[in-house]
Amino acid sequence: MRPMALATLVNTTGNGIFFTLSALYFTRIVGFSVVEVGTGLSIAASVAIFARVPIGHLADRRGPRGPREVMSPWRRPSGLSHRPGSGTVTGR
Repeated sequence: MRPMALATLVNTTGNGIFFTLSALYFTRIVGFSVVEVGTGLSIAASVAIFARVPIGHLADRRGPRGPREVMSPWRRPSGLSHRPGSGTVTGR
């Protein structure tokens, strides 16, 4: 049980850092308004909520590797979309 708790702690910490820095990146460097970033995150969260049921069903039928194989192609392009912009940290 301890390895799972440690993995959950590391994953949760990493997600928190990623989401915080993503919001700063999109508002300060890319130049999106706070409303645009909030709307985008809300849409993404809505899609994720509805995707959990079919992905959980797939995991129940095929094991944990099934959802990973389905989701991996979608995670890579989203990670590549966070390339550094031409602006500075202040966005000017």
